[in-house]
Amino acid sequence: MKVRQGTERVIEKALLHWVGGIGRHPALALMALALLTGLAIFAALNDLKINTDSSEMIDGREPFRVNARAMDDAFPNLKNQILVIVRADTPDEADYVTGALADSLKTRRDLFQDVFSPASDPFFQRQGLLFLDLGDLIDMSSKMSSSGPLLRELMDNPGIEGFFTQLSRAAQASEEGIGLPMVAGAYREVADVIDALLQGEKRPLSWQHMFGRDDAINQRVLVIHPILDYQSLQPARAAVDAVRAAIDSLPDEIVEAADIALTGDPVLRTEELKSVSQGIEISALVSLILVAALLMIGLRRWQFVLSALLGLVVSIILTAGFAALAIGELNLVSIAFTVLLIGLGIDFAIHLLLQYREQRGRHADHFAAMAAAISEVGPALFLATVTTSFAFFAFVPTRFVGMAQLGIISGIGVLIAFAVAITLIPACLALWPKTAPPPNALPPVKEPSLWRRRITYGLAGGTVLLSLVAATALPNVRFDADPMNLRDPQSLAVLAFELLFDRDQDVPYRLNYLAPDHEAAQAFTAAVKEKPAVRTTISLDSFVPEDQDLKLDEIDFLAGDMAFVLIEGDDLEDRMMARTNPDQEAAERAVGRLMDGAKAIAETDAGTERGIAAQQLFKALDDFSNAAREAPVLYTELDRQLMRFFPMQIERLRLQLTARPVTLETLPPDIRARYVSENGLVRVEVLPKEDVRDPKARRAFVDEVSQVNPALSGGAVSVLAAGDVVSHAMIQATITALALAALLIFALVRRVGFVLMVLLPLVLAGLLTAAMGVWLDRPFNFANVIVLPLLIGLGVDSAIHLVMRARHLAQDGGKATAVFSTSTPRAVLLSALTTIGSFGSLALSSHRGTASMGELLMLAIGFTLLTTLIVLPVLLQLGNRFGNGAKKA
Repeated sequence: MKVRQGTERVIEKALLHWVGGIGRHPALALMALALLTGLAIFAALNDLKINTDSSEMIDGREPFRVNARAMDDAFPNLKNQILVIVRADTPDEADYVTGALADSLKTRRDLFQDVFSPASDPFFQRQGLLFLDLGDLIDMSSKMSSSGPLLRELMDNPGIEGFFTQLSRAAQASEEGIGLPMVAGAYREVADVIDALLQGEKRPLSWQHMFGRDDAINQRVLVIHPILDYQSLQPARAAVDAVRAAIDSLPDEIVEAADIALTGDPVLRTEELKSVSQGIEISALVSLILVAALLMIGLRRWQFVLSALLGLVVSIILTAGFAALAIGELNLVSIAFTVLLIGLGIDFAIHLLLQYREQRGRHADHFAAMAAAISEVGPALFLATVTTSFAFFAFVPTRFVGMAQLGIISGIGVLIAFAVAITLIPACLALWPKTAPPPNALPPVKEPSLWRRRITYGLAGGTVLLSLVAATALPNVRFDADPMNLRDPQSLAVLAFELLFDRDQDVPYRLNYLAPDHEAAQAFTAAVKEKPAVRTTISLDSFVPEDQDLKLDEIDFLAGDMAFVLIEGDDLEDRMMARTNPDQEAAERAVGRLMDGAKAIAETDAGTERGIAAQQLFKALDDFSNAAREAPVLYTELDRQLMRFFPMQIERLRLQLTARPVTLETLPPDIRARYVSENGLVRVEVLPKEDVRDPKARRAFVDEVSQVNPALSGGAVSVLAAGDVVSHAMIQATITALALAALLIFALVRRVGFVLMVLLPLVLAGLLTAAMGVWLDRPFNFANVIVLPLLIGLGVDSAIHLVMRARHLAQDGGKATAVFSTSTPRAVLLSALTTIGSFGSLALSSHRGTASMGELLMLAIGFTLLTTLIVLPVLLQLGNRFGNGAKKA
């Protein structure tokens, strides 16, 4: 063994001194490690938390973060909102369920500061007609007026007989040429109710549909401001559980009327925490199993495998303890350090143990073999450790706090893993029962010529050519900044969140502007409304209807026609409760009369909207009559479905007929509190015209509004700006890691050729990884953005081990290419396989961000192995640089 020169010699001597001391006092070393591990466990269990807030992963000094904090400070009631989404077949059902749930939640003042339900809010119910366009109001008023006789009859005689009798009279009037606007709508509604009933489904009649309301989606959103318990690991957990309990406690008839889903930041975080935690647990378990299996195959001795795994576990625990003390929390990116360390930490053990096994073939004495192994592989391990840790530290200066924290934790973790490996493994091997050394050094490749045949110039050239083709895909590399695309797509909260995009007024990716006063808000609104990407704005002024005088006059006329509702409607609920099942004979006669009327209109108005509706009703009634002969109970069920929401409709109408003028001063406090802060700041919401889930539409929307005023907050700008920050951080960290790796390698070996040999396979692997992301449509995101800078740290390791071993062989008078007859390629291969196995296990996570990290890391390490074992040998054959260096030495 030839003594190395310069820096390498200093490193070698220091490592030999350390390992020699461990060999003399192995029990003491293990006791010290055990003590440190126990302290780390205590710190991790007590102080290490998980923060799933993706916004907190960006530097708080970023303008969009500053604007978001200003909005949160001005309107704390809008932060951490729980959203309950109610969907039903009809608007009546949606309103009914939303109102019932809101009433239930409002009783829990201990958990909810505010429950805002526009669908059941008295202000919107009373003033709702004023928010219609004047033309729509006149049309609805006409339909309501024409339905006066029907409503009055049903108030006096609620049930199927009165309902169908009045529809028959309406049909007769229509047949005589008297246009009744509500006839077609009523026919369609009744037909739909009957068709559903005959199919065994419950579909109550929608009075809102009858009077002209025809929403494409009957969706309501209940907004809840929870009281957070910051003493809990999940501050919103109690509130979220209470909402779910309130839903479960609703009567069956309410729950069956609609689909109810929860979303909002607290719910999403709770489910994401569960998804990430379970995913990491599964990944860590699978990683350990794969690593253990690969180690058993590669190392072949249980003492080696046990030592390696024990060192790995200790490294992870010590790193977790460091994270608890130095940072205190993990984010959605840094939580992956456990799996990363499984792949990284095991590398040191593999190289050291395989080198030790090789040296045991030459040295019968354990201590001599360990010293020879450390002398041979120690400097390379140290250099690999430093380059990998510095690749992680390259994350730290970026504005992406999530990646910076991962850089700190994993960078220190790599140093810890190296220290544990050169401490625990020599200590364990010193204490394990000694076995006779193998008869020969373990040759990973029995015939070196086999390597030369397989790794040809043509194969290496093909790899380089493929990398050049991959470079053409770089302009198409994209970054997916939408945090929702990281979450489990099957999560109920994620599915519910997607529903918000189905209605323009519910879109979550909107913009907020915080104006200093009302006049500034009006000026901003006027300018923004002119932008093509803007659909509308919502501010306090939006709740003061236009053309109120004309609309109130129209409502007054309607109130005159519907005066009986105001006079007689107050005891309708009691009369509905007191009524008995319908008289079957009377109901049959009413059905028959309505069938005759519908048939006549279907014939006289064939092809018209009214004629088509009449034909639909006639067929439904005919089917119903036939079915009811066998099951008379159908009359009772039809009566129930027709009248179920009639009292609610009359109560809504009573309120609407008493609408009053609305001014800014008369707006309810709960509405004002959502748009005017306590210190007078005014919030303006800006809603997009296009689907801003599309990155191009999102950027156009934000850019256009920013031209008016860039001081914006909200989902749209947060996603966009965060994406810009993270993509910039990725580029910065990649360049920094590459530069640091080059400088560190050069500082230690002082040879430019050595540096180029190490980095060229790495660059090729990076090109292939980025291109594969394009070809497989796997964009970079908040989680997998660490891949390229991490690839530098990981990829350098393999090349360092091969090139330094080749250099040593050349210095000792041999050929550099003889490196492939040593244990080093086997260690590189085994190390890469364990790393691929551990990182690949991340792909099993249901959390899409974690899974994408595993997929891309697996590809990256695979390409690194490919380029290292194919391109690097050819580089070694291109010249005799190492040989020349040996002669000079």
